[in-house]
Amino acid sequence: MVSTAAPLRTQDQDKPGSHESQEERRRFPRVKAPIFFQIPRLRDEHRPVLDVSLGGLRVYSDDGFQVGERFQLELLLPPDGTEISALAQVAWVERLPPDSPARYDVGFELLIVDDDGLRLLGRALEGAPPV
Repeated sequence: MVSTAAPLRTQDQDKPGSHESQEERRRFPRVKAPIFFQIPRLRDEHRPVLDVSLGGLRVYSDDGFQVGERFQLELLLPPDGTEISALAQVAWVERLPPDSPARYDVGFELLIVDDDGLRLLGRALEGAPPV
């Protein structure tokens, strides 16, 4: 297993509307790609990822996560549903308004992804539209 070498993020750094540093944007550009995630430990279903980079992902969730919590995530990648595993940490959580599609907007930082998984994720992100 190898780390994505992403620096730890602050709670507000990747929130929608927050000001991510230009260096961070160039290092891990966020894109909208047809990727799904699952947290096997929670026995939940695969859910869509809102945006993703080699450093992390943003999702909607009804689960109340705590900043700093770590999970093993499974990501389903296009075009054939290839599955990769990653150790991720909750970087931030934002409660959404009552009329939203979920209760929370959640950012996960990818801490550890093996070399093959990172290569496959990178390939899945190629050509995806920027966020």
